[in-house]
This record gives sequence, C-alpha cells and structure tokens, in this order.
Amino acid sequence: MGKNNIGIDGYWMTGQFRGMGRFAWQLVASLRKECIAFYPKKRTDSGDLKCIELIYSPFPIWEQIQLPFAIKKNKIDVMIYPYNTGPLIKFEKKRVIVIHDLIFFKNNKELPHSASIYQNIGRYYRRLMTGLNIKKADVIITVSEFTKLEICSTFNINPNNIIVIPNALSDHWYGIEENSSVCNENYIFTVAGDAPSKNLKRLLSAFSKLVKDNTTLRLKIAGVKRSKHKYYSDICQELDIINNVDFLGYISIDELKGLYKNAKGFIFASLFEGFGIPLIEAMASRIPIAYSKSTSLPEIANGYGICFDPYSIQEIYEALLILTTKDAYPMNDIQRAYEHSLQYKRNVVDSKVIQTFAKFYQFDDGIK
Repeated sequence: MGKNNIGIDGYWMTGQFRGMGRFAWQLVASLRKECIAFYPKKRTDSGDLKCIELIYSPFPIWEQIQLPFAIKKNKIDVMIYPYNTGPLIKFEKKRVIVIHDLIFFKNNKELPHSASIYQNIGRYYRRLMTGLNIKKADVIITVSEFTKLEICSTFNINPNNIIVIPNALSDHWYGIEENSSVCNENYIFTVAGDAPSKNLKRLLSAFSKLVKDNTTLRLKIAGVKRSKHKYYSDICQELDIINNVDFLGYISIDELKGLYKNAKGFIFASLFEGFGIPLIEAMASRIPIAYSKSTSLPEIANGYGICFDPYSIQEIYEALLILTTKDAYPMNDIQRAYEHSLQYKRNVVDSKVIQTFAKFYQFDDGIK
C-alpha cells in the first residue's frame, strides 16, 4: 500500500513561538516530505514545510470547525494535534494527540485564576476538550514520564498507548565551551511568564530578601509579556527592588544564549511544568541551576543542582543564596548536568520521532 498522508495543526507554529509551537516543529522536522501543515492565512512563515492555508479564526473555531473539514477534504490519514486538544469530529483515520501537561486540570486553590480573561477561557477550553478527546486518540505523545503518569491516573489510560518524546535542543546550544561556567556579570537569570503557574511573585519576594545583602545583584527575567511589565514593575517597586530587576522584551536565540552563559546561575521557580525547556537550556549552557521540586523538573534535571519548594519564599531565597555564594554550589553538578542534557539533543530526539511515526507510513491492521 502507499504511504499515508500525515497532517499537523500548524496554528501555533509561526511567529515568536516557544513551548507547544516549538515542539510541533520538532515533531515534523524529520517528516517534512511526508507532512502537510494546516495554517491560518494570517500566519505565513511556514518555512519549507508543505502547507495548506485556511481562513484565520480564533483557535476554538479553527480547531472545531475549519480544521476537521479541511482534513476531510484533503484526505488526511494520520493527523497530529500538538496543543493538548483536538476536534470532536474525527475525519482522519488515525489521531495523534500531544499532551504537554495537565496544568489546566488544577483546581483554583492549587492554581488561582489568571488576571487574563483570555488565559482563563483557554484553561476551561483545554480542560473540556482534552477530557472529551483523549479517548479518541490512537496514540498519545507526551514530553515527560511525570506527565505520562498524570495522564494515566487522570484518565485511566493504558500506559502502553502513551509515548514519551522529550523536547529537544538544537546543536547550537552545545557549542558552549566548558570554561564558560565562569560568569561575567552579577545577575541571576530566569525564564518566567505572567501566568500564576510561573510563580513570579514568590521569586521576586525571595529576591528582595537577597538584595538586602547584595545590593548590586540583578535579576533578569525573560518571558513576561510587555503588557504585564508595569504590573510586575509595581510589585518590584513595593519590594524596593525596582533598580535590581530587568524585564526583557523579545530575545533572539543568540541573545538568549548570552544571557544564560554570563549569568551567575539560572533559577526556575515554576509551580507546574510538563517539561521545562529553559532548564535544559541552562544545563546545556554549563551554569549553576536551581529549580522547583514539583512536577517534572526533578526528572528533567536528574537531581543535579539545587531543588527547592516553590511555595516557600524562604527556600527560594536559600536557593538564590547558594547560586550567588562562592563555593556553595556543587560545581561537579555543572558538568554532570551538561552530560545529562545531551540526551535532549535534536539528533537524539529526532531518531525517536522517526521511529514513532514510521509505523504510520504504511497501513496494516492498526498501530503496532
């Protein structure tokens, strides 16, 4: 029999993407000759990937109405949905759903509502659609063993139907020389965000305790939307650290590498992470790391570096203190963490992607 037509939802695969859009590109990087991406016309930079453009619409309308009928029209055999959800209508023969995390299933006590109405609507949409769609999937892909266990326990899914494919880093992250662990500037770097799960308020509170004794230390923060800079700047003003905190705008890959490389250390205070790409970037950059002991992060770091309770401002402060105090950090962990990060190199992960999707190229009696 001939090869299958493989499709992917390309809605979030353009622009200044990270996270889910980045993982979607990772999945199709080795399948470009086999894969068709469905893009909204408003989003254009599809690179050399074969794409079919549809009228732009808000994501729920796109996913539930436009995409299914485009799949039917183009006779897609295997369809990849890389954003946790999928349409209720199934026209493809086989469905692959990527579940990055189950943060949106947390109750309001565990994870308070966001200040963003858009984020709150998205949270309830994902909660509803993931629950309805996960049983429709022929294969579920997730990014960590932690999230795999969460999926199994939440939805009573057979673990044999879930494949773990981690996020990958491209080779240019591994061009950093070993002696680059010697920092050049007096700052801590973090990649956060404005969602409550990113735990930025507690990190700022902990940092405010540290700068009382280290007044020249800075905290450089990437990932917070410009529209939220004033909100967090006001918090910094209240904590009297406004002159010690930098909220960064858009950062190129080269600039991002420099921010990691020249930092005293990297801290990741997130409450919930399905994987945690910034942690791998820091490990590949050969710098000291400190991270939450919650969810997937201890698995990703393999126990190297400093682990802390993200709900405890005191423990976050102590982690920051270790990162900035000479001889306090276990320096052997820098090389060990770097070596551990090699399993996330693009070529290593790509081989697993190819192995996973090879079974879809030819139809037989079903997915093996």
